[in-house]
Amino acid sequence: MSTSPPVVIIGGGLAGLAAAVGLSSRGVTCRVLESRQKLGGRASSFIDPTNGEELDNCQHVSMGCCTNFAHFMQTIGAERLFRREKSLTFLGTTGHATVMKAAPLPAPLHLFPSMASLHWLSLSERMRLLYGLSSLLRTSSSRLRGVRLSDWLTQHYQTPRICSGFWHLVLVSALSESLDRIDTSYARKVLLDGFARNRTGWEVLVPTESLTRLNDEIASDFLSGRGVVIDRSAPIEKLTLEQQLISHITTRSGEEILAEDVIVAIPPYRLNSLLDASGIDQTCWPDLSQIETAPIASVHLWFDRPLTSMPNAVLVDRVSQWMFNRSTGETEPGDPWYCQVVISASRDIESADQNAIVNQVADELRQTWPEARDAQLLRGRLVIERRAVFSVTPGIDQLRPTQQSPIGNLQLAGDWTQTGWPATMEGAVRSGYLAAENVLRRRGVEATLLQPDLPSVWLSRLAFPQ
Repeated sequence: MSTSPPVVIIGGGLAGLAAAVGLSSRGVTCRVLESRQKLGGRASSFIDPTNGEELDNCQHVSMGCCTNFAHFMQTIGAERLFRREKSLTFLGTTGHATVMKAAPLPAPLHLFPSMASLHWLSLSERMRLLYGLSSLLRTSSSRLRGVRLSDWLTQHYQTPRICSGFWHLVLVSALSESLDRIDTSYARKVLLDGFARNRTGWEVLVPTESLTRLNDEIASDFLSGRGVVIDRSAPIEKLTLEQQLISHITTRSGEEILAEDVIVAIPPYRLNSLLDASGIDQTCWPDLSQIETAPIASVHLWFDRPLTSMPNAVLVDRVSQWMFNRSTGETEPGDPWYCQVVISASRDIESADQNAIVNQVADELRQTWPEARDAQLLRGRLVIERRAVFSVTPGIDQLRPTQQSPIGNLQLAGDWTQTGWPATMEGAVRSGYLAAENVLRRRGVEATLLQPDLPSVWLSRLAFPQ
């Protein structure tokens, strides 16, 4: 049996990496066991076998309100590798654009002019939308938990056109679920934190490097430099419980690792399998099998010429939801123009013909920018992350466990644990920090790793329950 550092972290995704960063910053040595060859979990990249290019499995973005993810990236030295977008372009089917940007007004009024100018909705629809937004934000989250969003929208006079022209547009991208499967409290969370509390909370931060560069190479170098041992391709076989504590961990290769404290940072369906394989009684655990997941599709497209110079665009009433221009840097004449289109809550895409989806998305982009209608699609690839996020279904909070498990020296981490956030990179980092705080507390160290939220301005505090 091998001697282990005091803390073993199972899983090298963002949650596990955040826990390792938090512990190593307090002088606690760790060992990270990752089943795959690369760190980063779902926020990672792969090599396209057809051309050898490194592609992100799905475009990930952060927002100004994501203070813990920002702290994590700053700590490992990667904060410079993000581009901050202070305006977003929404393109309706007519080709007209609405640019969302902050007006010189205090929050939550700073985005009011943009919200009032959504040209694909009529004036009366925009007035109903503002009524719905105001009603949602003025209702406390405790009263909205367990309420199905589609029902709430119907009760507050949000028509199908308003739902498709705003609520679906914003919330399906943010939560990757259909409106009839979203707990209304999470819709409020997105809109309050992202749009109403602070002038910068809504701003989008787009990585300028691959996810592997951020979450594998840079994070790995940072942690290794602080004595953290990282084992790749090291799947776990079982946990051994003795006297109500985890005594050691057995890897699939047969290595037995002594454990003083353990942080398990893997998805709930994998944790369920690990607990079953370990023979651990789950009577006192939430039923993790009830936590559902949702897919996200990513369409990678290469054209023979640029379609647009826009860095990104939100597309209204199309299969395509969000276009990211991946050719914004230095390019040589004749280089293919590369973009990625994200389709959240993509259950219908899973069963569709992949070539048909690629061609449909390419056609939608050419129709969106008619000046490029003659652009030839050189190649395309559809990537579906089938378990991309946990679903924020009504009542989900009853299923999300705390970071402290029923076993004293076993902590849980992952965006699906209780963080108060939906499935985001911010939620993953928060869970890792919270799990690390619990480990430190067990050792008699009171430390706060979790970062404060953006300050809520006075007008927002006055208008909406915080």
